[in-house]
Amino acid sequence: QGRIRPAELLKDGFTGDRFGLGVTTFQNPLVSQVYERGWRQSFARAGFPGPEREFKIAQEWLLPVAENGVLVDASCGSGLFTRRFVQSNAYDQVIALDYSESMLRETASLCKQNSVWKGGPSSVDDLDGVGVSPLLVRGDIGRLPFQTSSVDAVHAGAAIHCWPSPALALS
Repeated sequence: QGRIRPAELLKDGFTGDRFGLGVTTFQNPLVSQVYERGWRQSFARAGFPGPEREFKIAQEWLLPVAENGVLVDASCGSGLFTRRFVQSNAYDQVIALDYSESMLRETASLCKQNSVWKGGPSSVDDLDGVGVSPLLVRGDIGRLPFQTSSVDAVHAGAAIHCWPSPALALS
């Protein structure tokens, strides 16, 4: 496959979703900062096996359909899995999608801290970059901003509880 231009993935005219209510908890910068610094670890009490095992399980499902393609990490939060997907080098493009600008800022910060950026700046404001990964996109899970058939797979780990309308997102 040739290099992917981020602008080719987004619907015409998409410049970031500024509509809808979202889930206010995850729009709080404090929540964004503590998400990987304690909050996410509490998921173990609900039966989650932990990020390493969750990533392995996700890869078992995603690689057969999206290897060398485009993967969206929906409701990416702080980019916990976004970073792992990029570092796996299994995908030509990883898109970190979240409704919360605060969470996307945290994703960007942690990607920079962990030297995860590939290909240069990464946001919907810089769509001319080729091979930029991860691409950060603010959007509503119920109204994905991507062109039809432009995405090979979607990962949404521990996210459905954040969605205003899970049925709409899954339709």
